[in-house]
Amino acid sequence: MDGGRGISNLSEWAHSLLTLSPERTLFVSGGESVSSTAFHEQVSLFRGGITRAGIMPDQIVAVACERNLRSVAAVFACFCDGALPFLFDPRQDPETCAKLFDSLRISGLVLGENQESGFFASRLPYLKWSGEIHGVTPKTGVTAQHVAGGFLLHTAGTCGLPRAFQHSAAAVNWQANALIANLRLKPGLETWFTGSLASPANFSFALCATLKAGGTVVLDEPENALHEEPKLNGNQRILVMAQARDEESWNADRLLKLKGRLSSILVTDFPLTESYCTTLISATDGVVWSGFSTAECAGFLALNTVPGVWPVESVGRPLAGSEIVIFGNDGEQLGNNQPGRLAYKFAPRPEKVTSLTFQGKEQSSPFTFTGDWALVDDNDFLYILGNEKALFFKAGFIVKALEIEDAIRNASGLSDAVVFAVHDDETESEIAAVVSFTGETTRLAEAISILESRIPRYKVPERLAQIESFSRTPSGKKKRFGFATPPKYAPVEKAAVTSPEHGEGN
Repeated sequence: MDGGRGISNLSEWAHSLLTLSPERTLFVSGGESVSSTAFHEQVSLFRGGITRAGIMPDQIVAVACERNLRSVAAVFACFCDGALPFLFDPRQDPETCAKLFDSLRISGLVLGENQESGFFASRLPYLKWSGEIHGVTPKTGVTAQHVAGGFLLHTAGTCGLPRAFQHSAAAVNWQANALIANLRLKPGLETWFTGSLASPANFSFALCATLKAGGTVVLDEPENALHEEPKLNGNQRILVMAQARDEESWNADRLLKLKGRLSSILVTDFPLTESYCTTLISATDGVVWSGFSTAECAGFLALNTVPGVWPVESVGRPLAGSEIVIFGNDGEQLGNNQPGRLAYKFAPRPEKVTSLTFQGKEQSSPFTFTGDWALVDDNDFLYILGNEKALFFKAGFIVKALEIEDAIRNASGLSDAVVFAVHDDETESEIAAVVSFTGETTRLAEAISILESRIPRYKVPERLAQIESFSRTPSGKKKRFGFATPPKYAPVEKAAVTSPEHGEGN
């Protein structure tokens, strides 16, 4: 549903989410399922308001982070039109919010249910729009003019003047992918949130990960509604606990009533005691994930506090208290602007329960590898070059799997492919390909010969297997994993290919 290659552009991703699967349930609000079509109608109204107010791409619209469809629709309207949504906590003091809005020079403002627009209008005379959507002409389609990639902004902290953080589309994509991988999110999952949704970073990134994975975000309060839900039958239901008071309000009695109704729990923003860890584990048959923010649980390390200077291709700078290192294949630490394997570690937190360390696993090394190829530039901005499954070393060069797949699709007789690495030692890899073939098998050697004339020899697959067609996810994406290692390809044998058997992931 995200085009198969990630959230490279927030505007295009949002539009595809609204249009590609019209009947898909994106949200549950007030006990009612909200389809992509119904949500699209609400987003179109907010887009009409943005257009009528004359808000241009790259201008900021502040949106109160509340438990309702209105807030989420306003965020997606900003995505579609290239405006920058700024999620803020509506519980903050109005004067504090006004100071923050003024420092960012916002152009639009979608307030919470209990906030007064007049107060902010008197303090922000340059404000173009106060979130009105009555009588506007709905707007659909993709806006041609928008910030390349797009940004998502949010507040952090409720004491004093909170800080404003921003995230590029590359950052949102990495965060979502990390949560999907670490929480093993699958299509059809449900994500619930305790307490107020006014923790913008936790809500916004869990929302993006859930929708990207093909799931549904439940906006209803879980305190009572969760107990009425049917028990799980192979489905996923995740409870995100992101309020400091959750440990008190979600006690053992309440959690144990949810036994069989939760597949996993994600705990953020408060330290876990050993006794409460035991309570959480008792409430679910799945994994309990813990971290001091959704970002940490996802392995997402990058934030930026200086809007306007973040390169859009970068995922940002490291979080305070974290250390990023780029390693070469032989284990040496690399310098700036050198691509390699991304690893990180967080500063020790003595209050953190050792039995529930990062990603729910004991760490034997101070560094955790993310599974990404990356580099850090001279200004400490982090760039993700690709996943280790899609980017690998061959003959001393970095090889992109997608580049080879594109070449295969353009070769005579080959319709599609999945390319991955088979590691033959610590530094080198063999290139393997599973292909679907439109012609006769005996002409496969001819197709490979054409491929060799178009790409360097070291990029031509050395292992090859053939299937009739690729399996697809419910959102239409090609399934890329679960193939057995293909056999060595011998051109002289012409038809020396076999169908791969599905087994463990490569």
